[in-house]
Amino acid sequence: MEKDIYLVYDGTFNGFLTAVYIAFDKQIDVRGIICKEFQQNLLFSDSQIIITNIEYAKKVWYGVHKINPIAMKTIYFAFLSEAADMPLILYNYIRKIVLKKNDRTNFPEGSVYKIYHLAELVEKKKRRIESSLKLQASKDGVLYGVLQAEYNILPLLTKFYRSTFKEKNWLLYDSERNYGLYYHQKGVQLVSFHKKDLGISNYSSFNLQTDNTQKLKWDSFFKNEDINALVSGQYQTHALNPSQLTYEHGREAV
Repeated sequence: MEKDIYLVYDGTFNGFLTAVYIAFDKQIDVRGIICKEFQQNLLFSDSQIIITNIEYAKKVWYGVHKINPIAMKTIYFAFLSEAADMPLILYNYIRKIVLKKNDRTNFPEGSVYKIYHLAELVEKKKRRIESSLKLQASKDGVLYGVLQAEYNILPLLTKFYRSTFKEKNWLLYDSERNYGLYYHQKGVQLVSFHKKDLGISNYSSFNLQTDNTQKLKWDSFFKNEDINALVSGQYQTHALNPSQLTYEHGREAV
């Protein structure tokens, strides 16, 4: 068994599942699982960079899902809460499920409650957005909605909006995380816009943290643009598979 180290992943759920697989495969005594954007905090600590591997991610997903499918859904929802300590808690929870061990040292009292509590909050936010977010029409008729969610719930919304607006092109955009999901009837694609790419010169306050500033400016921008023209190969990162159990690179759609 390797000595305790930090595993540094890319922030995606696939990356997290890859880290879990490697930890099991290499028998690593995991000290922490950290998103790469916070890696600078580990300059004086032992760490290992995790390269996302879809096949590894699938093995963990299917493995846990076979044992406890309800727990796997809860794990995914809790991960999307983006709580800083959640990756390590979820790793130890998966370890507990797979190895069927009652190790209170690595999995203290209250951890299960925290997982299920955050998963419930994410699901409630998902339902609230689905019932309250009203889509508007852009200049070229594409329906769009801009949200500024506390949790990373965008991947959870695609199923509802694909069903509700299956005959329309639409864009859901998370202004807090600066990425969106664009649906064009043939599938869903992950998109990300940047003001320098779009020639925005008068949106200097995009990065202000005042309430709804980013959301309102993105909303105003999309309303007056041809979204179909903006969404080109330059901005698409990959196609998202609509199946809940199929993984692609980047963020997942369920």
